[in-house]
Amino acid sequence: MALAPPQESAAKARAAVEKALELDDTIGEAHAILAWLKLTYDWDWVGPEADFQRAIELSPNSAMIYEGYRVYLATVGRFDEAIAAAKRSLELDPLTVSKEEAVVWSYNMAGKPDEVIAHVTKVRETVPEFGFGYLAMAYMKKGMVEEALAYADTALSVMEKNQVVLSESVELYAEAGRLERARELLDELLALSEHRWLDPVYVGCAYRALGEWGNAMDWLERGYEEESPSMVFAQGWDPPKKGGIGTGIGN
Repeated sequence: MALAPPQESAAKARAAVEKALELDDTIGEAHAILAWLKLTYDWDWVGPEADFQRAIELSPNSAMIYEGYRVYLATVGRFDEAIAAAKRSLELDPLTVSKEEAVVWSYNMAGKPDEVIAHVTKVRETVPEFGFGYLAMAYMKKGMVEEALAYADTALSVMEKNQVVLSESVELYAEAGRLERARELLDELLALSEHRWLDPVYVGCAYRALGEWGNAMDWLERGYEEESPSMVFAQGWDPPKKGGIGTGIGN
């Protein structure tokens, strides 16, 4: 299935939510969606806070609101609050796997690999195919390279042709010094553009992991032009420094 560039879906979503709020401004979820659009399409790191707080005030038991709020909190570096929001989302909707992933994602963003491993292991007792990519990143952070790459390969098998998994796997293999495999995965990532919209930020991350800063910045610029929602995680992209390139997106 082809994915449309984000501008198209964002414009439609914004029109719909603004119309909904005109008719009834007491819908908490609508305020949360507006906050999400401000964050991911306006790249506004201030405005969403008030909208999320209003959403929670109106709908304090909405798992969806907390799930979105934790992304905002992590984006602005409030990691402990992001974890708490993710856990609240899971408490409100304990049977939905995406809420489990929200907790793991928040731990990963906060740089807590042990917590990632523990939570993924627990979820896999009932959902065996869950979280291989997160395990790969967690083990790499712990310096356990072979375990990390094994989980990366499993993630690639389970989530075939997934641009997020491919990008992360390029980063993992590059960090491990397996550059030939990293470039093979980069080629697979680029090939996805023949069939769907490819998020430029993920490609930029892959090039940056390989030390190709010029290509990385070209793709980041493309992400800006195409208004990629992933641009909110590019705040840590610093120019290359002696001894290495900039910090990773979210990890």
